[in-house]
Amino acid sequence: MWFLCEFYGVNVIFVKNTKMIKTKLISARKKLYTQEKMANLLHMSQSQYHRREKGDVRISDEEWERIAKVLD
Repeated sequence: MWFLCEFYGVNVIFVKNTKMIKTKLISARKKLYTQEKMANLLHMSQSQYHRREKGDVRISDEEWERIAKVLD
């Protein structure tokens, strides 16, 4: 499954739950927010966000949409 998202003015196709995407997510997030701030914006704890970013917990479609909006 994939979806199109715009990060910093560039359209990016995301293939969910791949290591490359997790790395890009971390990189994009670090430019703007700490894990704690990102988690607060997504209405979850820092540990919940960390587990998703690390790949221990699957990121749902709804969460991907919220992440994209926060990083836009």
